[in-house]
Amino acid sequence: DCLNMMAFCCASLVDGCVGPLQAALTARLTQAAIEGDEESAKIQIAMYVGSYLLGLAAYTMMVRSYSALLANGTYHVQRCVATQMLSMGFKDHSTYPSGSVNAMFASDITRLQDLWTGVTWSLLSPLMKVSVAVLYAMYVSPQVGILALTVFPLIFSTVPQSQSSSVAAEHSIANSETISVFQSGVA
Repeated sequence: DCLNMMAFCCASLVDGCVGPLQAALTARLTQAAIEGDEESAKIQIAMYVGSYLLGLAAYTMMVRSYSALLANGTYHVQRCVATQMLSMGFKDHSTYPSGSVNAMFASDITRLQDLWTGVTWSLLSPLMKVSVAVLYAMYVSPQVGILALTVFPLIFSTVPQSQSSSVAAEHSIANSETISVFQSGVA
């Protein structure tokens, strides 16, 4: 899983670099248009389209890495639960009502999915983009970069999280209801 995590981080870093790259290409294209240099403008347009393809490749790699992380984590949880269930005695099996093990297992899978989604898409990907943005700002104008370094912690510590928390809670409830309906149909 370390390889997939590294692939996700690298793809996030490339994805974060696409924005500054497109800004630089737009500036160069504008300069070529002002100077009337058609050859340079054609090259800049081709490079700009290429930057979108680079962004698409990075996003595809992010999705692939995330899927592999989630699949490996799910496999690990399923294997551990199956091992524990097989090693339980008759007395242990009789303590669980029918379907409760399935419900607990489905709940664990949902929690695992939420964990990986939170770590990858809500933490690592934005962290890489913010890092690239700050480094780009420092490169373009060191004063702006330093200002960004001082302002970002304030923004992150004061942004209200209630809306994202309520959306996550609604998502969990919807997942639980879906799993419950599926289990009722299977059982």
